[in-house]
Amino acid sequence: MKAAVPASSPLICWLCLCIQNMSKLHELKNYMKLKRDSQTMREAGNEIGISATSVLRVEQGHLPDVETFGKVCKWLKISPAFFLEYEESNGAKPEAAQMQIRLALEKVNELSSIIQTAENVLAD
Repeated sequence: MKAAVPASSPLICWLCLCIQNMSKLHELKNYMKLKRDSQTMREAGNEIGISATSVLRVEQGHLPDVETFGKVCKWLKISPAFFLEYEESNGAKPEAAQMQIRLALEKVNELSSIIQTAENVLAD
């Protein structure tokens, strides 16, 4: 049996935030294509600090990992909050961030329960 990923895992929180905000996050590829313009993927990747393959994957609409997402946002000079539809003021609002994380964890727990139930049914 595979080890379960803890619900407090940053990866799980990242995935939940991405799922909740997929429509806005999907626009990341368009912003990348516009900024890259006539640059090759290799040139853009070198400038961003990621591989040309990662540039291609993001431009094809694949969800980047947290580190790549951060680098791309920095390169675009756009706050990650824009793509995650999280409102920022002079610094992030801790209460709002905690609420988003709590909601994400609740969704993870719900999904985990559904997956566990399905695994149990399939095991019988």
